[in-house]
Amino acid sequence: MKTKLLILCACVVAFSGCETVKTLTASHSFSASGQTGVVNDDQIVIKSEQALAIALDTFDTFLKAEYDNREIFAKVPGAHATAENIRRNGKRWIRTLEHAHDAYKGNRNESNHANLLTAYKVVQAAIEEAKQYTAKAANKGV
Repeated sequence: MKTKLLILCACVVAFSGCETVKTLTASHSFSASGQTGVVNDDQIVIKSEQALAIALDTFDTFLKAEYDNREIFAKVPGAHATAENIRRNGKRWIRTLEHAHDAYKGNRNESNHANLLTAYKVVQAAIEEAKQYTAKAANKGV
């Protein structure tokens, strides 16, 4: 069981990125007409696509590990509450990010950019929490 948890932890870390959102917010600005004023406006699109690619696998891996190793995860404060939050909301967060991504790609205005950035931050934060709690549980289980 401990070996499985360590393997799951390694998979979660391997499949998810460690990029910060700071560069995303600084790389995009809008003029009064709503047109972009910065050349690098595709970064949020790329980052959101990366998050979409790993979110479901990361969530599934974390939720399965938490369920299969309840005794170990019970030793990690906040892990179960995070798992329940992801169980309730994870798919909705992913769908929201998908819709915001598509809307922004179709019409790159300030409102769509803000919606995409917010949806991305929510999903990325959940991915990071899942990674952190999996790593903490792996340390407790060893």
